[in-house]
Amino acid sequence: MNCGVEDDVRPSGTGQPVPYYPRLLVINGFGLSSQSASGRMLQNLLSAWPGTKLIYLHVGVGSMPDNRPPNTLWKPGVFGRVAKVAQGVHRGSNASPRVGKDGIASTGGSRWVKSSLLAWLELAPFRLDHQMARWIEAFRPQVIYTWLGTPAIQGLVRRISTRWQVPTVVHIMDDWVSCKHAGNWLAAPSRRALVRGFEQEIAAAAERIAICDKMAAAYRSRYGREFEVVPNAIDLSHFPAPAIMRGSAAEGHRFTLGHVGRLSGGRLQGLVDVEAAFRVLARRGVSMRLELVGVSREALPLVLRDSPVVQCDPKASDERVRRLGLDADALLQVESFDAPENAWFRLSLSAKLPLYLALGRPVVAYGPHGLGSIDYVESGGCGVVIAERGVDAVTAALQRLLESPQQQVTMGQQARRLAETKHDRVAVFDRFRRLLARAGKAEQPLRGPGS
Repeated sequence: MNCGVEDDVRPSGTGQPVPYYPRLLVINGFGLSSQSASGRMLQNLLSAWPGTKLIYLHVGVGSMPDNRPPNTLWKPGVFGRVAKVAQGVHRGSNASPRVGKDGIASTGGSRWVKSSLLAWLELAPFRLDHQMARWIEAFRPQVIYTWLGTPAIQGLVRRISTRWQVPTVVHIMDDWVSCKHAGNWLAAPSRRALVRGFEQEIAAAAERIAICDKMAAAYRSRYGREFEVVPNAIDLSHFPAPAIMRGSAAEGHRFTLGHVGRLSGGRLQGLVDVEAAFRVLARRGVSMRLELVGVSREALPLVLRDSPVVQCDPKASDERVRRLGLDADALLQVESFDAPENAWFRLSLSAKLPLYLALGRPVVAYGPHGLGSIDYVESGGCGVVIAERGVDAVTAALQRLLESPQQQVTMGQQARRLAETKHDRVAVFDRFRRLLARAGKAEQPLRGPGS
């Protein structure tokens, strides 16, 4: 669908057209932090929005990041205050699953108990107090942009939208509404409120945005509403196309497989499988290296920490990632084979995929079919998909890739093309801006008092 609106660009005093930016109130539980995929996504979308046209109502957990927008109001509410304490008490179990010599162990029941407690706290409404009301009135927002996330956030969005008659734009990154608290009978009241509130906000929204085509198609069918697509983006000026698209040879070359970011749960177990396949190939005389950027060796299970084929660097700056792109022959996207865990990401697109594509190297995608990121690599022709679980399957796929240097070049070139045509930050931001401009100009009845 064409995202333009008739009056999207307005003439300036010089007669030159200028893009239209509605005054944007962001209501979200995520801070603008580069330490998380969600925070980076927000940064990419909002960093180019004019500062005078943006205010940020942060209703999340934790303290505010240093790089927050200038006009930010932090209201953690009951959930945020208690959750912060809970995170401190249970930091060990909340950070990642326990790891042992052979791989990943279960976290036990403590997470389930804590999840049940927090589910009840998510029902505690945010106060639309005098400070918040004056702050909103002084800004006079034209659009509310939100990711929703909890019954309390949904209720706050609804009250603000109704009171000030401001249209909403809802952006969905993961299929959390299908998974959050599902199957946990202790959290059933929160689950019912979450689903009911989500359906209300989807119906009332002026625009609905999905992270990828797969999610948009599924949500159109599920909710009977139109969903536009705004994918994860990458600033291609920070990651220029590689000068040389090379392919490794099976002999006389050290094959380097790179990975960016931390892993936990089933994804970390997948990394254990890949390392084991590397050791199998090394015994066959193939020189191999698994280069992990953005993770410290101490955070890895023992089998990876002590592996001679694993190299770690905790820094993940743009410069370090660019160097990885020069050094690596391929880049690793690993997903969990655990059904309850990967249900969250079934309709998602990994935030690191656009980065991988920009680096112009083939992607080695290890995970089951049906997951958005795995299917995207396969349909895009930019890498090798290993959808069968186990070290033997990984070993065989890597061996075939090693023996096909021309295929590596072709896949790397296709990866870069996808980055340029689908994930360029300039184009993605323009689409995002036009959708919000259209929402701000939509001539439609807004919510009544009972909405």
